[in-house]
Amino acid sequence: MGAAAGFKDFRRVATRIRGKASTPAPQPSPSQQPSATGYGSGAKAASPEDLFLPSAPNSVSVSFRTLYSLLMTELIRILGVDPGSRATGWGIIECAGSRLTFVEAGVVRPAASLDRAAKLAVIFEGLRDVLTRLAPVEAAVEATFVNASPRDALVLGEARGIALLAPSVSGLPVAEYAANSIKKSVVGRGHAGKEQVQAMIKVLLPGAGAQPADAADALAVAICHAHNRALNSLKSIRRSA
Repeated sequence: MGAAAGFKDFRRVATRIRGKASTPAPQPSPSQQPSATGYGSGAKAASPEDLFLPSAPNSVSVSFRTLYSLLMTELIRILGVDPGSRATGWGIIECAGSRLTFVEAGVVRPAASLDRAAKLAVIFEGLRDVLTRLAPVEAAVEATFVNASPRDALVLGEARGIALLAPSVSGLPVAEYAANSIKKSVVGRGHAGKEQVQAMIKVLLPGAGAQPADAADALAVAICHAHNRALNSLKSIRRSA
């Protein structure tokens, strides 16, 4: 996710904290100021979770642990996309911490008789319809893998461009994950087969039932993002401050 998305998350949760706080947080005394060895003399070194994130405009200082907790427990609707020129899978889930809920999934299949430009238009319109109808707030797309055929790699790259463009035009932050990372997040192994991914989707999202391979892969992308989104946001905030 980009810096803008990170600050957006920061402001959202910081505003929530500011609304709950009735009095300003007490300022540490000089002996409690952070030092190379921690807070005060003889204190142990401060861990990253004990440090305060740099302040963003119109926000309050929020501890790493508090911000991470709020980002993980917030209810978020996520779109996952598995791009392809012949079939582009999409899947939407809701997550709140470790709880995942299936919303809907499907596959956009352009007619084989269409030329390449028309196929890309069908993929774009299909994804735009999903974005308008189901209103996700974050998106994730599978990253390009190395293909043996340069032509196939080019065609897949075009479909991936559309998969990145559609949610971005709608104002969503878009994350990208490698195929091995997605499989490891869902199955536990980076080289799992499609059948294993489909089986785990039924376990992790009982409401999804049996999904076609492309839709199951898209749901796997969304699950991977659900597991990584909070840390991605915090990294973006720290880089941008």
